[in-house]
Amino acid sequence: MNIELTEALDGYVQQQISSGVYRDSSDVIAEALRLKMRLENRYPQAQPDSPDERQAYLDGMAHRDGHSLSLIEECRHEVGG
Repeated sequence: MNIELTEALDGYVQQQISSGVYRDSSDVIAEALRLKMRLENRYPQAQPDSPDERQAYLDGMAHRDGHSLSLIEECRHEVGG
């Protein structure tokens, strides 16, 4: 499987690998998907109905209390991890 990431997401993936938190990009993406699945199971009503709602949801998750957070960090916070 091949996926295309924005420059910002690719940079985050590379940062996670460089920090030693993950072995490779597959590990980072797999954890992000696991966290997304946990969020969907925990908050099914929060799932967006359209691509525009999805983007607004992701944009809103990028900022919490005036601080920029990565999607993975936000998901970890939401599921208590």
